[in-house]
Amino acid sequence: MKLNTNKKKVVLFAFFFITFTALYIAIRPILETQKTNKNAQIEPKALGVNIEAARGDVLEPTKLLPVKNRTSNIGLEGISASAYSVVDENSRIELMEKQPHLKLRIASLTKLMTALLAYEKLTPDEYIKISGEDIMNINPSLGLRAGDEIKVLNLIEAAMVCSANDAGKALANRVQKNEERNFAELMNQKAVILGLSETNFSNPLGFDSGENFSSISDLKSLVKHTEQFAVFKNLGKAVRISFGSKAGRDFTCKASNKLVGKNIEVENIKTGYTVIAKGSIIARVKRGGKSLIIFVIGSEDREKDLLQLSEEAFNSFDWE
Repeated sequence: MKLNTNKKKVVLFAFFFITFTALYIAIRPILETQKTNKNAQIEPKALGVNIEAARGDVLEPTKLLPVKNRTSNIGLEGISASAYSVVDENSRIELMEKQPHLKLRIASLTKLMTALLAYEKLTPDEYIKISGEDIMNINPSLGLRAGDEIKVLNLIEAAMVCSANDAGKALANRVQKNEERNFAELMNQKAVILGLSETNFSNPLGFDSGENFSSISDLKSLVKHTEQFAVFKNLGKAVRISFGSKAGRDFTCKASNKLVGKNIEVENIKTGYTVIAKGSIIARVKRGGKSLIIFVIGSEDREKDLLQLSEEAFNSFDWE
């Protein structure tokens, strides 16, 4: 009788063991899937993206469209610029503009084309040996000396961020020598290729000339083209540019955009100024996943106009 009882216990144990094993095998794939999904929610697939999203700060630009829903209490009074434009970068929708086709002197915004041609025609890591023809002591300037050997990339950065005149001139002279053509001719040829019908260049630096001009409309096309290249787009937050010559002589220059480093929403694209042309500025202003590109030409106070235009846009439009 005791033997029969033991046999029953063995049979029951075997039954439960086999049943449990079969059940575990059956539901194991489901448990593994749930575990994988849970881990996927916790661990970001791309470093920083999910982490920032969890904080409520989405890194990717908004795909919503700007819609004017109200009248801002800021207004456009007091803006001194002869022409301006505010563009929603993600949709390319024009939010505000004034005289976009007016041909105006653009001062050092000219260096956008100079830097673009240098980037296309030269190798970023190659050294340019500075000659007497490249020396220019008109501020802003790096203070280049004859015999200095500077990388093309460093000269492009100095021309874009600091608006260094000698950097721009050295780049133009090297391209002109290599191509065996007048640099202004090359600039105008590129303008035609890009469809800049309201633009003409007479010099690489933007010095005042009745033959050196552009419009808001054309500058938008030029910036859209240059922003394809990281060397241009990645300079927006640079407060200064520092580098050394091949021989180890140190150079440094400050950003010509006075807002960079002080206003976290502003990223520089290019600035310009002469007494006759007045102040010009192109900059990106970001807020809450939204990004504006603002163009200002012929301003008495370019930074003030830029900030007022950005506030007017952010206060007048909703992104829906």
